[in-house]
Order: sequence, then structure tokens, then C-alpha cells
Amino acid sequence: MTNLFQLRFLAMGGQNEIRIYSPSEAEAKNIADQAIREILRIENAYSRYLPNSLISQINLHAGKEALKLDSEAVHLFQVADHWFRTSNGLFDITSGVMRSIWNAQINSLPGQQEINAILKKVGWEKVLFVNNEIGLPSEGMELDLGGIAKEYAVDRAAQILDEQGIKNGLINLGGDIRILGPHLDGSPWPVQIAHPRMTGQILATINIAKGSLATSGDYIRFRDIAGKRYGHILNPKTGQPVSYWQSATVLAPLCLLAGHASTLTMLLEDRAKALLEQMKLQFLLVGPSGEIIQNLE
Repeated sequence: MTNLFQLRFLAMGGQNEIRIYSPSEAEAKNIADQAIREILRIENAYSRYLPNSLISQINLHAGKEALKLDSEAVHLFQVADHWFRTSNGLFDITSGVMRSIWNAQINSLPGQQEINAILKKVGWEKVLFVNNEIGLPSEGMELDLGGIAKEYAVDRAAQILDEQGIKNGLINLGGDIRILGPHLDGSPWPVQIAHPRMTGQILATINIAKGSLATSGDYIRFRDIAGKRYGHILNPKTGQPVSYWQSATVLAPLCLLAGHASTLTMLLEDRAKALLEQMKLQFLLVGPSGEIIQNLE
């Protein structure tokens, strides 16, 4: 008899889960552990929070020599390069350095002089990325693959589960979700979307049989100063937090694409809906006044 097993684990700063069907708990754990090990490997390689990660080493060598990359790292930076160019510079993995002036521990707004100074350290076009080497040209610049690595880890974990014969189940990595296939009876998985303004309330439930879903918003990491909300997604051109959508949920075949599209939606603000429609992606957006804009089937 095949049963549904839920396996929880910690990675990338949060609680995560894998749900798969298996004849036994031992077999389910053995298969899930292979996917979890891959997720942890990716975290160890690309997390800016870990001092020995590739990202931390690149940042440590800013203004010094370039570092050699393996084929996986080259691929991820090629993705970052492509998204930078196709977004006209809005998706920029050097923009994480702006956190230093938009820190959640600081209860005052940075002045324009501070913003102008930090913007000098931002700009993917400044980065040396040639063949299998990457380097930051000036001290104080940083790379942050936070908008790529987690979603990539979800897709890699899904690939490993698929290779182990798992065709029905899901991976939930901190809200970045990949559905391998429906329940054994053919029914979809209900995925709940949090309300961006009513803590603990559910905005919507989206039924998914296969594919990925990612949500970006201003309601998990934000500061409230003088009655105005300042989220954690920062515009690399202005040095300011984005301030249009309350949340953006996007469905796509791969989690890497869903995550990118949801983040880009926040950055594009009122221009995002047209792009999502052009990309033929399903979405659920919560606008500035709480209005819901969606094209879910």
C-alpha cells in the first residue's frame, strides 16, 4: 500500500517540507534525504550568510582577484546575466549591498547622499564575468544569489525525486513550491496564499496538479516608518524599496522562472501585468489598495 509522507527539514533560514507517496516511511525518508542533501549543498555553495560559500568568497575578494567557477556556478551567473539584460537592469544580483542602508534594525530613512553613495557599488554591468571567472571590480561590492539559488534548489530537488521515480508530490522551500504531480487519485494540491495585510489570514487557495509557484511581497520583511511600509525588495536604479504591489504570486513550469517573475513583478510595479501576460504566465496580484488582479484558470 502506498501512503503520503511529509518530511520536514531546516534549510535556507526556514522550515521546509517534502511530501511524497511511498510504500513505507523508511523508503520515503531515504528518497527525500537525497533531495534534502542537494538543497543543503546548494545552500552551502551560494548562501551569502555562510562564510565559506562561493558567494562569500567572491565578496571577500572584491577589488582583488577574480575567482574560478565550476560549470554550475557559471550557469547560475549566466541566468543572472540574462535576467539583468532582459529586465533592463532591474533584476541585479549586485543590489543586495543596499541592505546596509535599508536595514530592518535602522528605524530612520537613509538620506539621498547615503543612497547615491551605495548606488556606486551597484551594477552587474561592472562585474568581471568572462568564461569561467568572476570578480568584483571594487571593494565593497557584493553578489547575492538570493533571488536565484533557492528556486534553483527547488528545481534540482524535484529532478532528484523524479529520478528516484517520484511522480506525485511536492517540495515547499520557504514558500517556493514545486508540484511534481497530483495526488494519486488525480486531485491537485491546494496551495494557500497568505493575505499580505491580514496576519494569519488566507487570501486564496490555488489548486495545482503540476508546476511551480512563488510569491513575493512587502509583508514578510518590512519596516514601518511614520505610517509608511518599506519592503525588502529594492530597486537597483533608484536605491529605494518598491512600493506598488502588496504581493505577487506567479505560476510557472519551473520554480526558477516563477521566483524570477514574482520578484520582477514587484520591481516593475504598474508595468508588470503586461509582461506577465506577454510571458503567458498565470498570476494573482494584490494591488496598492488591496485589489486582486488575477488570471488563474
